[in-house]
Amino acid sequence: MTWTPAHAPFTPLLVAEIELSEPPTITYPASGGAGGGAGGGPAQQALVLVRLHAAPIGTLVTDAPGGAVDPASCAKTAWAGLAPELEAHLEADARARHHPGTGPPGDSRPSCQREAAAVLASPPRSR
Repeated sequence: MTWTPAHAPFTPLLVAEIELSEPPTITYPASGGAGGGAGGGPAQQALVLVRLHAAPIGTLVTDAPGGAVDPASCAKTAWAGLAPELEAHLEADARARHHPGTGPPGDSRPSCQREAAAVLASPPRSR
């Protein structure tokens, strides 16, 4: 565990999510909106959870001037920094889409979205 003295400078960090499906969208689950980071004051950087088809792919740290993340800039950074992970996700979706019996006829949703919908339709129950 790392201990930080009370007098050490603290830089707020915004927490956000980006969904890379078109168009890329930013949400701020921790604060309810852009603006402040933890600790008060406008955040200048953001820790962003990157999702594709609602599936978490990875995280990145990006600039957040004025306490907001630019969706286009963040998407570009995500595709550059997480390319292998994003490509693997898309390849898995393509394999499942072209494999017979992976979904109902005419269902063009990516396999990850079909699987999530199936779990939500019949969720596990606790005892």
